[in-house]
Amino acid sequence: MANDLNKKKYQRLALPVGKIKVPKFLYIFLIVLIILILVFGGLYFYLKNSIKSGGMSKKNGIVETTNQMTSEPPNLDLPKKTLNWLNTQRDERGAYTTGLECDIDLNCEIPITTNRFGFSVLWAENRYIQKTNDEEQLKIFKNDIALYADRNVIKVINNNFWNCYFMWDIWNNSNLDQASKDNLEKICFNSTYESSYGGGIIDIKKMKMVVNDLTSDLITNKAAIDGQLRLNSVEDEDLIEDVNENQYFFNSSDRMARYLWKKNDNDFFNSLIDFQQSLDFYKNKQTEMKAYEGCETGIASLMLLPIWNDSKYLDLSKIILDQQTKKINQNSMKDISICGLLADKLYENTGDKTFKTKKYDIINEFLKNNFDQENSGFYSKSENSKIKNVKYNGIIAGLLIDK
Repeated sequence: MANDLNKKKYQRLALPVGKIKVPKFLYIFLIVLIILILVFGGLYFYLKNSIKSGGMSKKNGIVETTNQMTSEPPNLDLPKKTLNWLNTQRDERGAYTTGLECDIDLNCEIPITTNRFGFSVLWAENRYIQKTNDEEQLKIFKNDIALYADRNVIKVINNNFWNCYFMWDIWNNSNLDQASKDNLEKICFNSTYESSYGGGIIDIKKMKMVVNDLTSDLITNKAAIDGQLRLNSVEDEDLIEDVNENQYFFNSSDRMARYLWKKNDNDFFNSLIDFQQSLDFYKNKQTEMKAYEGCETGIASLMLLPIWNDSKYLDLSKIILDQQTKKINQNSMKDISICGLLADKLYENTGDKTFKTKKYDIINEFLKNNFDQENSGFYSKSENSKIKNVKYNGIIAGLLIDK
């Protein structure tokens, strides 16, 4: 009797055999769960990559980048967008204009025709091509070189900014055919300078002594200069034409590049006089000096390295970068682009990655706040205006492309 009861008990507890029928709601639950996992997983990786490459935020009606870069740009999107915008800033000849001068709401005046604003764009184009081998950009680049070398189209180039400096850099860092390289040389030597010191005795030995003494003095008395550093204003960027009052700051390095091409002593002598004036200003008028003027002096100092092979000019450039970055105004395209270029050139000359990091330290804040994502292009901004200057956009585009 007991055995029969136990048998019935075990029979009632025995698991069913054969096919088990799963409720329909469980299938639905599993399908919904899988879909949610896929959706949220995809969203996670999208946001992760977006943070790496720089997200976007909208502010005051302008979509602006919010890149958080420390050592290198995430991709070539920004320089390519900037080059595309620059390609639209041309006059009827095909030459680059000055850019856009706009009110605070980006209502812009008609661009001004000029012969001297396109050279930094050529430099940026070359860096982009070296990085990407972009055939379409190469075609634009070669056409630009031929245009600026054609005296029937560009009759006069009055150097109010770097010309030979950029052409020499392209000439040494490109895979161009010989005809295009010859055109780069023409662009440099077809140009003129507003100031020249020829006619007297060319005494390079004496000038070398003067420049050497000034350079050594600035290195020795670094602390005295540190005490004079002041933040820049951007008042001088209210005009799109951007006339540089003290042209010797950039003329010195531009003339040195011209000298390296043909070894003309008159070019070198003039460059040393410009450099002497820059050093005198740096030493005695630091409170009046803009950060970009100081960084232009540092770039000229670097240009003397392949000429005199003297390490103190490298040392001075490093000191200048350290000092002038303390004065940079984050709304100034001049400060950002030219001091960023000095850091870039120090990295190129030394291979020290701290200068590469320094370059992005300089430009990172500007990238976050001064890129017009709606129309592309970078701008300086003051209380009443936004200036989208072609030549500084060219430099910034180039700086975003590491060699």
